[in-house]
Amino acid sequence: MAPRAAVRSLATASLLALALPGCGGGSAPRTLTFEVTVPPGTTAVHVTGSIPQLGGWQEAASVPLAAAGTDRFAVTVEVADDVATVFYKYTRGSFESVEKGDLCVELPNREVAVVGSATTATDAVVTWWDLCR
Repeated sequence: MAPRAAVRSLATASLLALALPGCGGGSAPRTLTFEVTVPPGTTAVHVTGSIPQLGGWQEAASVPLAAAGTDRFAVTVEVADDVATVFYKYTRGSFESVEKGDLCVELPNREVAVVGSATTATDAVVTWWDLCR
């Protein structure tokens, strides 16, 4: 094969790899959806956690969830291919209003295994720290 023909064939193969799902860069992104039921009267919910897409535990970079029905909120983020587990917590935008358990006990970070192309974490918040004080 002449050098020009080889370059043209390589370029065509690269373009095909990008365009075909599962070949090269053409695969769909992985997603992680958070669905949470919250105490009545909650008007805003954020999620923060261990990956950059959740703000890396920085409350100013936390991700707001959208209302998804009465006392329900949800959001979907893209997750890198190398992420297997995500740790996270829900807040109302600040760690001063982080989620708490029964009797206002501190909760460990939540954890979800990211499996396949789409994972959903379905949770319920009992109360918020600022309502415990």
